[in-house]
Amino acid sequence: MKNNVKKLAILFMLLSIGSFATTLEQDLNENLNYNAIFNQQQDITATYNGYTENEGYKFISEEGNEIVFQSASSSILEAFDLRSDLLAGKKFIVRYTSSEDEKGIVFTIIELLEVDEPKT
Repeated sequence: MKNNVKKLAILFMLLSIGSFATTLEQDLNENLNYNAIFNQQQDITATYNGYTENEGYKFISEEGNEIVFQSASSSILEAFDLRSDLLAGKKFIVRYTSSEDEKGIVFTIIELLEVDEPKT
């Protein structure tokens, strides 16, 4: 009887350790996926829709979705006057990164390339 109790206790411990290791591996994989998302550059083609101090730099994607970038690199701000209305309606390829701070996800413009619209 004592042997059976010991065997059950050992079996329970092994199952618990295996379950813990699996959970740890899942957490690690989720963290790696999460970091991969936030540490890569992404591109989108979108039309500039203006700037608001409360939100940031607004663009409309080709699918019609609004994308708001909370910040832009200093080189972008030197090259493009994104706070004026002069660029509103112009189409760009926007290269950006995303990160997370205490307020949530922050999208940062790191490169802009104006797309020439075909003349009709």
